Amino acid sequence: MDTIKFEPLIKEIYKLSKKVSKDLPFHATGIEKQLQEALAYEFRKSKKPIEAGREYFGEIYYKDFPIKDYRPDFIIFPDPKWKLDTTLTIETKFGSLRELASGREELFRYLYSAQQSSVKEIRNSKIGILIWWESIGTDTPAGGSQADRETLLDIETAEYTPAAFQVVVEVWTIEDAKRKKFKKIISLA
Repeated sequence: MDTIKFEPLIKEIYKLSKKVSKDLPFHATGIEKQLQEALAYEFRKSKKPIEAGREYFGEIYYKDFPIKDYRPDFIIFPDPKWKLDTTLTIETKFGSLRELASGREELFRYLYSAQQSSVKEIRNSKIGILIWWESIGTDTPAGGSQADRETLLDIETAEYTPAAFQVVVEVWTIEDAKRKKFKKIISLA
């Protein structure tokens, strides 16, 4: 893969996504919305802030007729301080491998529909990012079996260790003029 000009931005997004995944479980259950909100906070508070709009309104079209609205989790418009000369659409997901597949599908739909946007910066965008926080279980018994019940009842001291989230950041680009083929150009995990 050729190095892209705004690769430092992608690395910063990955770093902040990992920070959120490490810090947030002490405060919340790791629900996608909470991870998004914490990430938005980190974007603003970063040493080099990332100007990302939340849930920017767009429309999905059938031919030239709008049939559904959509709101990607984040939009980053061109930003010279990050050497970013295109708009990035960001979709986030939390959970199982199924959520990774769902997130890609949603991101591809946004990139396809962008060609009919009334906003030039979105219409010309060909790059999207998927941030996936994979839920990874802990060693704490769930309490569903008799053995779990006995283990839980016998615990006298404990240390709270929240579930860890593996973080994957993928950058996808449109591969063809019809906007129906996509190529992964960066994957950080």
